[in-house]
Amino acid sequence: MDPHHNEPRQHAKRDPPSGRKRTRLACDRCSTLRVRCDGQQPWRGRKPKSANRVQQPQQDREPDSSEADCDLERSTLNSQPEQSGTYDVQESPGLPANPQDTVSSQYSSSHSSHHDAVSLDMQADSIPAPTFDHLYHVADIQPSYPLPDFDLAVHHGAASVHESPTRERASTITQDLPSRGCRYKCLEPIIPLLHGIIDARLVCELFELYFVEPGGSLFKSSSPYVLAHVMRKESLLRDENPRTCTPALLVTMLWVSAQTAESSLFLLPGQKAIVCEELRKLMMGLIQGRDRDVWNRTTSGPLVRDLEYATAGDPNRQEYHVGSASSVSPPVPLVDDVLMFILVTIVSSGGDFKTDCLRWWNKALRLSHNMGLNREDSPDNSFTQSETSLCTSQTTPCGCRSCEASRTGLTIPEVREERRRAFWLIFCLDRHLALSFNAPLRILDDECQLHAPLSDEAWAALSSERNPIDTTFGTSSHSANFGAPTRISGIGFFEYFLPLMTILGDVIQLHRQKSHPRFGNMRRHQVNGHEEEDDPATAMIEQVMAQCAQSISDLASAYQVDALDASAIPASQVRTPQCAISPQQSHGEPSRTSHTASHASSHRQHAQAQLVTAYSTFILHVLHVLLHGKWDAVSMLDNKDGWIPSVGFMKCASHAIAASDAMSRILACDPELSFMPYLFGIYLLHGSFILLLFADRMPQIGLNESVEKACEIIIRAHEVCVVTLSTEFQKRFRKVLRSTLYSVRSPATSNLEESKARRRALSLYRWNEGATGLAL
Repeated sequence: MDPHHNEPRQHAKRDPPSGRKRTRLACDRCSTLRVRCDGQQPWRGRKPKSANRVQQPQQDREPDSSEADCDLERSTLNSQPEQSGTYDVQESPGLPANPQDTVSSQYSSSHSSHHDAVSLDMQADSIPAPTFDHLYHVADIQPSYPLPDFDLAVHHGAASVHESPTRERASTITQDLPSRGCRYKCLEPIIPLLHGIIDARLVCELFELYFVEPGGSLFKSSSPYVLAHVMRKESLLRDENPRTCTPALLVTMLWVSAQTAESSLFLLPGQKAIVCEELRKLMMGLIQGRDRDVWNRTTSGPLVRDLEYATAGDPNRQEYHVGSASSVSPPVPLVDDVLMFILVTIVSSGGDFKTDCLRWWNKALRLSHNMGLNREDSPDNSFTQSETSLCTSQTTPCGCRSCEASRTGLTIPEVREERRRAFWLIFCLDRHLALSFNAPLRILDDECQLHAPLSDEAWAALSSERNPIDTTFGTSSHSANFGAPTRISGIGFFEYFLPLMTILGDVIQLHRQKSHPRFGNMRRHQVNGHEEEDDPATAMIEQVMAQCAQSISDLASAYQVDALDASAIPASQVRTPQCAISPQQSHGEPSRTSHTASHASSHRQHAQAQLVTAYSTFILHVLHVLLHGKWDAVSMLDNKDGWIPSVGFMKCASHAIAASDAMSRILACDPELSFMPYLFGIYLLHGSFILLLFADRMPQIGLNESVEKACEIIIRAHEVCVVTLSTEFQKRFRKVLRSTLYSVRSPATSNLEESKARRRALSLYRWNEGATGLAL
């Protein structure tokens, strides 16, 4: 008989093979992985082995060390008195059932004590998710942020849920989870939803990353997908009465930040992908609860929800049948929903499958149109006190400004400014995507019947005092500019990028008119048998561009940009005020600290102005190229219509060279091209086509040093862009331009196959009639 047969569990106490002293009651495997056993069953990775041996009697086999350790820990935990109170999400996150979901446990295991070793028995595919009507029902929102009800079948369907006492206990504990580890009150409703995905500490980190300004740090860079802030940061992050957001929007913001986050949790391979995928699943489930497209009109009139989208755990599922008298109404559309669709559109369009963004883009456009975001509220919509009290009773779903202010906890002027900023963000994105995908405009200038957004300074300083009645309507609550602006007025996103997109919209409309099979032939007038160099529309756009260029010069003069040394002002150091103030300075005398902060803010504004003027100058030169030139690189190289000797070609050439000079200034003050990485790629591409044509024709016309230098600058810019935000079209074009230069410098090494390979790469992205640009 084995002398150790009667001591099957003694070896469970031995130290793991690593030699580290055992500090917790965990099995060897869990101790090595630095994760905790749940005390209820062996490590998940041994489940298949245990399942194969389930037929063997328990007393006939010797348990291995992992099972012995788990049994020992379970017996120890069972002997401890049952503790009452709350469960800290940050200090003791549950161990997911799937080994892939150990990322949140690994993130917080080093901060937990031995008494926090108990974790929930929850599978990753059954993370409790809320019923959508309980999550954010517009009639039930309270400032106290009640935790939502949960139903295990909502997020992943009923097939993955099998009720058991352990599951019921886990669901009960999860519903009682507090948010002590969360620093921001606005995030409290979604902390339980994220249990098993990320802990409260990482939630706050990703949320803060959403509001990081570009150029703050190379290791804590801002998200390239956050183009502008529709919601005020102060309104969201304040401790008292923060802005109420839908859980769908909050999870979407975290998902956007996680795409490019540099958290310590994401250092190991595959962990960021796991977290992003789990956030995406949760986000899609929450979006379905806010998406009005899943509701259809019945023959009798009322709207009912499609059974395809009604999950098994939805308590109102029985009311979604077509033909039934449903008491459930679609969600009231909010600015949160528009911003949610915009963010998903931006991230999707920045990936490899760019056509996927069109689905979400159409949703954002329809919703903004239905909400009337393109119009200012008429004076007739300003409510009296009695009308306001009746309207905010929340007995019926209402989309008026008073109800929006009541739901979100904002003032009416702030609600209106959020609507303006949401619309103008859609306006900018419409022009950008139209150029990227060679598509027509979806929003025309005559539809923009509203004021331009406030400057970032005025937006940040907007009073947050509660005022249910907007007594400042028509005066101080909005910008003085009405309609789409064409002059750059400041260093904020809407102040410099919105005018450029307005001009781009004019260029796109004129370009599509030129391509029209009938209207295109009646553009130019004949004078002495020759076509006029410019038609009136082109001349008008050139005049608007000249005014925009003058506004850039005025901005540079106001901030004394020309007096700044570009190489001495790296954007990564001066564009975040905190980076310019040392800890010793921050604890000095109040007057000195205030002066230092003011100096740092001024220094940051000057650096921002330098970047704005450099980028705006480059984009404006590219708009000139788009106005006078061809958009399709293959057609440009073929030159079947003899466009190269024309006046338009000469204008394109001069502006292309000027754009390369502006690009060199951008690289001097922003070496990482981190200022606007998502937006910048398409303008860099179209500004490079003319230089590619020059390089392609150099074997016939001879080497040109200035053209070669301009090509090298553009190649370097594409390489930096790919590092900052990887895009396949820039990788391919860089190869095409570099290969062309190689063939010019070494004609003996060029061959026909290399030329065909360049043409194949260019043929993937076409901007001729009927092509789709980057949308492969």
